[in-house]
Amino acid sequence: MKLYDFIDIQLTERYKHFIVHGPGLYGLTQLAKEIEKQYQVNYIDLLKVFREDRQKSDKIDIFGPTKLTRYLETFNEKGVYIFDQIDFLINVWDENQVKEFLAYVDNNQSNSCFIFFMNTISVLEQKDLIKKNNLGFSRVINILNLRKGGYIDGKD
Repeated sequence: MKLYDFIDIQLTERYKHFIVHGPGLYGLTQLAKEIEKQYQVNYIDLLKVFREDRQKSDKIDIFGPTKLTRYLETFNEKGVYIFDQIDFLINVWDENQVKEFLAYVDNNQSNSCFIFFMNTISVLEQKDLIKKNNLGFSRVINILNLRKGGYIDGKD
């Protein structure tokens, strides 16, 4: 299945959000921007948001998953939102905070589809951390499993 078809399917799902991850310098941002261009969706570079918003940057050390999910919920218009560069937050969280964020990705029912682009972290390697979609495809996609042409390899 092509990644773009997967996004279309996710828009019809109850749990729409998903994660695309991979090693650093492997083209995550490039893929995020290609999706932005193809879909004409909202691209949010979280690192840039924090650099440009003094209120947020001053509180980065206490900006945990609860505050992040409150921020994400301000994007409530129906559609697709790409959140890139989330790593700078996640890398300072402990495992419980990361799991709290992943529980949000897993269980949030929204009219919008949030796609989170991030570097691979060990907790993402755990099976069944986030429910599969109704067709049995994982909602945690490793960029290394995307074949040439943007195809998702298999259902896991």
